[in-house]
Amino acid sequence: DIAIDPIRNQALLLVGILSSAVNDTRIVTVDLSTGARSLLSGATTPNTDNALGSLFDGVSMQFDDIGYRLLVFQEDVLLAVDPLTGQRTIFSPEGIVSPIDASADIRNNRVLVLNRYNSNINAVDLNSGTIDHLWDIPDTNPRRISLDADNNRTLMLYSPNNRTIFAIDMSTGRISVAY
Repeated sequence: DIAIDPIRNQALLLVGILSSAVNDTRIVTVDLSTGARSLLSGATTPNTDNALGSLFDGVSMQFDDIGYRLLVFQEDVLLAVDPLTGQRTIFSPEGIVSPIDASADIRNNRVLVLNRYNSNINAVDLNSGTIDHLWDIPDTNPRRISLDADNNRTLMLYSPNNRTIFAIDMSTGRISVAY
């Protein structure tokens, strides 16, 4: 996954490195002016007190430029990552199951989280970390979501072979074909 830190003009990459011994997920920064790369957060970076340590296995992330933090979703937990130090802390301890994608909803100070295996979308309040269930979705294979705030809807894409984009009305939860 990729997120942009507009203040420091850098891209943040969520990179999984699989080996037979460890699933070593890392967050790497890329300076958008020079292309220089550096490790921001990993199993023992910046230190061994990082939340989840070597069990860090993020699947999706969003940059919260209001709170100036990187939100990383992992099975059953939401982590806040300091974009300057790489320090990870648990932001929302329970309630997110199998997140596969997320989309920032800045107007409502929350992040929408698409949960793959229980087929729903939750909202995580960016102040409190409270998780609210928003909608159940009728398929177990959703892949991506993106907020379309101007039209008060969330767009959702199912499996890569399905080229249909669905729209979820933010007021009613009604799902329709968008494109």
